[in-house]
This record gives sequence, structure tokens and C-alpha cells, in this order.
Amino acid sequence: MPNTAHHPSSRSTAKKFGLSSRKVSIWSRIVLMAISLQAISANAAYPDRPIKWIVPSAASGASDTTVRIVADQLSKRLGQPVIIDNRPGASGAIGLDLLAKSAPDGYTIGTINITNFVMNRQLRPNLPFDVDRDFIPLVRLSTQSNLLVVNPSLPINDVNELVAYSKAHPSSLFYGSAGAGSSQHIAMEFLKQITGASLTHIPYKSSPAAGIDLMGNRVQVMLDNLSTLAPNVKSGKIRALALTAPKRSALLPDVPTFIEAGFPSLQMTVWSGVATPNGVDPEITKMLSDEILAVLKLPSVIASLKETGYEPDGLRGSDFVEFIKQENTQWGDVIHKANIEPD
Repeated sequence: MPNTAHHPSSRSTAKKFGLSSRKVSIWSRIVLMAISLQAISANAAYPDRPIKWIVPSAASGASDTTVRIVADQLSKRLGQPVIIDNRPGASGAIGLDLLAKSAPDGYTIGTINITNFVMNRQLRPNLPFDVDRDFIPLVRLSTQSNLLVVNPSLPINDVNELVAYSKAHPSSLFYGSAGAGSSQHIAMEFLKQITGASLTHIPYKSSPAAGIDLMGNRVQVMLDNLSTLAPNVKSGKIRALALTAPKRSALLPDVPTFIEAGFPSLQMTVWSGVATPNGVDPEITKMLSDEILAVLKLPSVIASLKETGYEPDGLRGSDFVEFIKQENTQWGDVIHKANIEPD
């Protein structure tokens, strides 16, 4: 038999302290319950201080505006300030790196989008973080369509006419974008791949700079966010051909989709979402997701987002993760086929 002289059993320990085995068992359960209640109490108190929301873009941009609309109402629901921390640079990589390295306590969240979470992954293999490993995507906040436009001097009124004209006049049409590797650049290369259109890329430092040259006819074609281009379409300075959304927009109800134009595969959602660093307690991520979804259903928030050209969304959890995987596959294929490299 094993020697137990130096390893007293719980029974002998109970005897030493004048306790029965039954009392020891009850005491153990009480201790475990106390620990569990302490953990529950800690989460129930969340949040008990301000939450920082990292926005990996400059203040006053479209992404920043969307976040501030949501953050204002989220702060009211949580009873704590939600402080916006703008960290632009490297197509969003600087801000996401900061988010990835933040404490996983639920007090730092951040904006993820098609550029910083999908395109960057394909274009910049040496990112200081791992998209799959270092983040928990919570909720897709909003979506917006891209819009294909041309200079009105061209005898082109729809996508098929653009493709035919470009083939009849090879190397004569130039398209502008916000830069090499931007989502707009990649979408245009996808258009070329599926239609065979002959279009030459001219990268700019920003969308507004490309838009100025489009109106000046120094480039003839452009694809950019609907909200950015819609005012100049309405004023007649540029002509709209098609939307990359599955349905038409109330901002430009007369403009067809690429589906209607006969190119159903050419869809691109300019999306924005929110994530935490990996390791945040599931109860906290669920609470954050629930509260953000509640904010997105507020009539005032819906109206404000629509005014900026965005549609409130709400895709969450595993569905959001699966969507991101599909985006990586689709746009990764386009990038590699076109041999796109960032600026």
C-alpha cells in the first residue's frame, strides 16, 4: 500500500481542525461560489470607467464621422464616456497595431474596415499584428456602395458603353484612385478583369485630388464612395454609371447597380465595423455587441448614418467573421491577379 504518512487526506485534515468531511465539502463549495460571484460581480460592474475607441483614420473623415454618431449614443447607454482616439497612418495599420497591443479588458475597442482589415492583409505581408489571431470582430456598423463615374464629355452613359469605348480606344482612358492598393483601385482592377476594359490607373494621394482631375478631364473614369461622388453627380459635373451595391440608393435613385448592368459579380461593400483585442471576456464582448446593435436601431442614428451615405448594419459575431473571410478570399484573388502593390 502507498505510504500516506506525509500526505494527510482531507479526512485527517478535517479531523485536525475539528471538521467533518461533510463540512469540508460544504465549505469548498462556498469558496467556489464566492469566487464565481466575485467574477460575475466584476463583469456586472463593467464599464466603471471611460472606454477608448481607436479610429485608424484622421478626424473628420467619413469613417470618423460614422464612429462618432455611434459612440455618442453608446456612451449614453453604457453610462461612461466613449473617447475617440484618431490614429491615422499606413492605411490603418498604425491604429490596428495599437488596438492589438491594448489590454484585453474591454476598455479599448477599435474600428476595422475593408481597407485596414482586408486589403492591408493582402498588400502588406509584414504587418506587426495578425488579423485572425489578435482581434475579436464584434459588429459590422455600416455599409456603403461605391459608384462608377465618368467625365461628362465622354459619349458614355452606362457600363457596357464604357467597356466598348475603352476597347475601341485602347490606352486612351485613365482612371483615378485614392492610391495604389486602395479599395477603389482594387475594385477597378476587378472591373477590368471581368469585362476586359482597357483602362490605365493613375494613383493620387487622396480621393478629392483624383475627383478634381476627373472634373478637369485629366482622368476620365473613377470609382469612389457614393457619399463622396453624389454631390457632383447631382450638379452634373460628373456622370454616374453604376453602383457596386445589391440595390439602388436613395441618394441617386436613377443610377442602376452593376447587377442591373449585367455584371452581378462586381459588388463591393465599403464596410466599417468594431473589434476588441483578442482575450476580452466573452460576457463583455456580448454586452458591447448588444449595446452597439441597440444603438444602430435608434431612429436618430439611422437617419444620421443615412445622411452621410452609410446604411446601418448589424452583422455580428461568427457571421461577421465569416464575412471577413469571404472578403479576404475575393479581394486577395483580385490583388494577386493584378499584381497590385501599395504605394
